[in-house]
Amino acid sequence: MGEIAVFRAIRRCSGISRVELANITGLTSAAVSQIVRRIIDAELVQETEARHRTVGGGGRSRVGLCVGAMKMRVLGVTVRRFDVLWGLVTLAGDLEDTWQTPLDDGRPALEDLGHTMDTIAPLVEAKKLRIMTVGVGLPTFQLAWEPREAVAQVIAERILATPIYLGHNGSYAALAEDWFNGANLAKHWLYVFLGVGIGGAVVRRGEGAEDPRISSVETGHVGIDSEGPPCFCGNRGCVELTAAPLSLAHGTKLSARGGLESLRRITAEDKETAARTLSYGLMSIVNVLDLETIVIGGLDQSLIEEVYGSTRQLLREHTTPNRRPLQVGISTLGEWSSVSGAAMGAMDGIGQDVSSWRPAAIR
Repeated sequence: MGEIAVFRAIRRCSGISRVELANITGLTSAAVSQIVRRIIDAELVQETEARHRTVGGGGRSRVGLCVGAMKMRVLGVTVRRFDVLWGLVTLAGDLEDTWQTPLDDGRPALEDLGHTMDTIAPLVEAKKLRIMTVGVGLPTFQLAWEPREAVAQVIAERILATPIYLGHNGSYAALAEDWFNGANLAKHWLYVFLGVGIGGAVVRRGEGAEDPRISSVETGHVGIDSEGPPCFCGNRGCVELTAAPLSLAHGTKLSARGGLESLRRITAEDKETAARTLSYGLMSIVNVLDLETIVIGGLDQSLIEEVYGSTRQLLREHTTPNRRPLQVGISTLGEWSSVSGAAMGAMDGIGQDVSSWRPAAIR
C-alpha cells in the first residue's frame, strides 16, 4: 500500500513535504523518499515549493510535492439511460473537458458506448494527451443488463494498455463529494444519487491518507408500502416508483432531447409527493445506520432544490425523538459529479505499485 498511499496523499495535499507524508502515511522517511523517487521517475509527481515553511533554519522552505504530468489525464465516463457524460480529469481531480453524447432510444447500450469512445480517441490525440486510466460509472440497470467485462472490452478496443475500472454511478459521485467537500461532512454519512432512478452510497471517512470506504446503497428500493405497486427489483412500494426522476417525468417525454430538465415541468403536487416519499425512505436508512448527515446530489443543484427541496424539512420533522440533529445538504457538484468520481475511482484502483503502469496508447 506504500506507493498508492503516498500518491493519494500528494493528490489531496498539493505542496506536501516528504516529512508530512511520513507522518500521514506512517511510513519511514527512507521509505517515503524511495517511493517519491519512483513516482517522480514515472512523471506523475514533481517537486514544488512546500505548502508550509520549515520551523527554524532561517525560515528556509521545504521542498514540496504536487501531481505533475501536465499532459496526463484520466478519462471518466458516466453511462445513463439517455446519454453518456464523459470528461478528462486532471490527476488533482479537476474536471477539465466535458462532452455529452445523446443515446438514441432503442440502441444497445454497448453500441452507444462504442460510438462515444470512437469520438473520444481523436480528441485526446488532437490535444496530445496521455490517458493514465479509465473509470466508467454505470447505473444499476446497466450493471444488471450488460456484462461488466463486455463494457470494459468496448473501451479496451479503443484505448490500449491502460487499466479500466467499472463501478456504480452513485458510489463514484459519493467519492467526488467526499474529495471536494469531505472536510465539511461527518465521518459517517449517506450520499443520495438522483439519476434516472435513485441510488446512493454510505461513506465512512478514513484517517490521514486512508481513503473513504464507500458502500453502494439501493436507496430507491427501500419499500415504504407493502401494498404498493410491484417493482422490477421484486419488492413492492419502492421509493423509486414514486420519487425517481424517471417516474416523475413519465408524462413529460423524458428523453435525450429533453433530458432531466423536463422535471421542472411536473406539478407542485407531484414534487411534494416525491419529496415526502424520498424522506420516508431515507429516514429508514438513517435510523438503521445511525447517520448524522445526508447529501443529495446527482442532478443540477437548482433542479434538486426545485423538485426535492422540501425533503430537508421533512427529514427533520421525521427524525426520531432524542436523536442528534440530522444535517441535510444538497451537493453543488451537479450532474458531472459521477464523471469526476469515476476518474478518481480509477486513480485509486491503479494499485499498490504506481510506478509499474505505463500511459495508454490510443487506437
